[in-house]
Amino acid sequence: MIQEASFKERVALHNLEKLYNPFPVELYFKYITSYDGNDYYDALYQRHFEGIIRKRYFIEIKIRDKIFPDYFIEPKKIKDIESVALKNLSKDEFEILYLNFTPEGTFLWNVRNLIDNNKYKMEKRLANKCTMKSRTDKIEKDFFAFEKTDAKFFNYIWDDLQLKSHLNKYFQSASTIQKTKQIGFQL
Repeated sequence: MIQEASFKERVALHNLEKLYNPFPVELYFKYITSYDGNDYYDALYQRHFEGIIRKRYFIEIKIRDKIFPDYFIEPKKIKDIESVALKNLSKDEFEILYLNFTPEGTFLWNVRNLIDNNKYKMEKRLANKCTMKSRTDKIEKDFFAFEKTDAKFFNYIWDDLQLKSHLNKYFQSASTIQKTKQIGFQL
């Protein structure tokens, strides 16, 4: 289940990129983590200028199947991403972005800007212990709850039809490659 959700997040990111090019980069290198659920972040973009990496953007992605008044991220997730980043970078060399695909559109927050500027304080809420395993097993968790008005909004709605379309294109291109290998050219 975790792998399926992670795969969908990466496909949604790919589609959003094609439509909007949402990340503030002149030239960039993109690294997408594997979708086995073992990494602290989902994607990493490196902003380049004149051949030098100027900034890195660590991205946490969520696909939501419901509309909420605000969208939350656990402080532990932020700390985990920061711990990875701070192994090799100073605090001014990276940002943490939080990307939510929802039934009303897509929202992108710069987490560190909001928290470092004291826009949001940590709060406690009753929440799913582990959403991927159960939506009924609840515990109290710490959260930062981000308002939609503080996000960059994209008029892009993810749904499973998007996934089916992406997979159909993938399998069509894989079929074309296979035919080319078999006969040496495309029919």
